Amino acid sequence: MKTVCVLTLGWLLFESALTFKNIMGMLVAIAGMVIYSWAVEIEKQSNTKSPHASKNSLTEEELRLLKEGMEKADVEVGQSKA
Repeated sequence: MKTVCVLTLGWLLFESALTFKNIMGMLVAIAGMVIYSWAVEIEKQSNTKSPHASKNSLTEEELRLLKEGMEKADVEVGQSKA
């Protein structure tokens, strides 16, 4: 997009020649930006549909390990040793 702005401002401010080659380059750059944005959006949508994209709950194995760890811990809950 920077190239498009530079060529357009150069044409407006300094009356430089705006050739067919420059115009085609601008169009190719804009088409590339649109295609890239479309591809990124498609990838984002496919990532959000994946059930394993984010893990919000513990598995049964993880719960079992946590319970075993709590049973083995030598901690008195709710009391301080002061």
